[in-house]
Amino acid sequence: MSLHRLEIFVCVAKHRHITRAAQELRISQPSVSRQLKALEEDFGLVLHRKLSHGVELTPDGERFLKGAESILLQYDQLRANFKTGDATGDAEYLRIGASFYPSTSHLPALLTRFRQSHARVKIVSKFGVSEDLEHQVLDGELELALITSRGQSERVVYEPCGTGRW
Repeated sequence: MSLHRLEIFVCVAKHRHITRAAQELRISQPSVSRQLKALEEDFGLVLHRKLSHGVELTPDGERFLKGAESILLQYDQLRANFKTGDATGDAEYLRIGASFYPSTSHLPALLTRFRQSHARVKIVSKFGVSEDLEHQVLDGELELALITSRGQSERVVYEPCGTGRW
């Protein structure tokens, strides 16, 4: 298994389409298919099924996706520490998620203001749909998320941001 294979799998899962993932990754569609097959062989699992207009993840694939995303996030954090010369591991991280509209309308200004007073904090951002981001907060993968719809969990604290109208 390699990080590259995990990145390919996560991209295919995001698009639910091998060709679109190949386009985003700028590699050939047959190469994406070969890497997915090799990943499945590495783990002895079927992670996806081909459909007439894309792919769907199997239940094993859905569970595998969560682990793959976690590994890639940790790798990004490690790379950020060493890339900036902070090899002590003392860097602090803010893992934040945002659904589409808040990621373009609110997040840039908020992060700019945050960085002014917290220069040493490294920000890892992730974008997705509100429901997925809420689950990532619950699973400890994100510290906070800007979402457009309130979820159902009683374990999450919801606070309005701005006017409350997106």
